[in-house]
Amino acid sequence: MRLITDTFAFCRERVPRWNTISISGYHLREAGSTAVQEVAFTLANGIAYVTAAQEAGAQGRRVRAAAFVLLQRPQ
Repeated sequence: MRLITDTFAFCRERVPRWNTISISGYHLREAGSTAVQEVAFTLANGIAYVTAAQEAGAQGRRVRAAAFVLLQRPQ
């Protein structure tokens, strides 16, 4: 988490228009999770990242704007 929060802080100061992090659930699906598990774990990771960044002093809206979520669409 420290690496993520430090990355958010660095990008906020140095490259504010950069998409700081991609929160991906795609690899979970490829490893055998169900669609529901993929979404649940991906959202849980995203919430944990935003919470950690806010606890480190970042403003929530800026953190949410810097995160990108990637999910697999089942066939």
